[in-house]
Amino acid sequence: MLASHLAATAIKAAIKRRVDRARPRLFSSDHDHRLTRGNRNEGPHNSFPSGHTAGAMAVSRAILREYPGASGPAYAAAVATGALQLPTGSHFPIDIIAGAAIGVGSEALVARIFPDAAPERARSGDDTDVEKWRARNDSNVRPSDS
Repeated sequence: MLASHLAATAIKAAIKRRVDRARPRLFSSDHDHRLTRGNRNEGPHNSFPSGHTAGAMAVSRAILREYPGASGPAYAAAVATGALQLPTGSHFPIDIIAGAAIGVGSEALVARIFPDAAPERARSGDDTDVEKWRARNDSNVRPSDS
C-alpha cells in the first residue's frame, strides 16, 4: 500500500513539474487555465493532476488486492477524496480523472514489481492460496504436499 502511494506521488509530482495550470479557484483572476508546458512549481499553478485522488486511488486498490470484500468502502473513500477537490476549487474534473488513472496505474505497477508481497486472494478467493503464500514466505512453515 505504501509503495503504491509513493509511486502515485512520484508520478504525480513528475507531471506537475512539466505542466502548469492555474487552479479553478483562481478563475476570477487573470491566470491561464489551459494546460501549458511547466515552468513553475507553485501550488496555485499546478492543479493537473490531482495528487490527493492519485494517492487515494492507489491506496484503495492496494487494500482491495488484500481485502477484496472491502471494495465498497475503499472505492467510496477514493471517490469522495476526488469529489471533494471540486467544491474547494482545487481541481478541474479532468485533473481528478487523471489523478485516478495515475493511482490505478501506480498500484498495478507496484503489484507487478512485487508480485509476492502479499497473498492474492482477490484472484482466487481460495484460502489455500494464502496458505501456500505463507509457506513460501515463512521459513518456519513447510508447504504441504496437497
